[in-house]
Amino acid sequence: MASKAKRARYTLEFKLEAVRLVKAGQSMAAVGATLGVADQTIYNWVKADREVWKRRPQYCSGLFQSALQAYSMRSSMSRRGDCWDNAPTESL
Repeated sequence: MASKAKRARYTLEFKLEAVRLVKAGQSMAAVGATLGVADQTIYNWVKADREVWKRRPQYCSGLFQSALQAYSMRSSMSRRGDCWDNAPTESL
């Protein structure tokens, strides 16, 4: 029986450097070849970075932070919500 290949683990600094190289204009294929990482992995890191920056401004704005303070609430930065998340609770 063949044993599974062990998945490579990369540090956050390594991933951020790869994303920085892509943002600087290098192709994902070139960055992957240089760093010895699959193109799809580089694509996933760049996509994840875009998602973080796309959502960040709405939760970091002064207006949002003041509203949280006014209502003594705490900000939660988890995954994007789904309308069915609370359905079981709300149906009681």
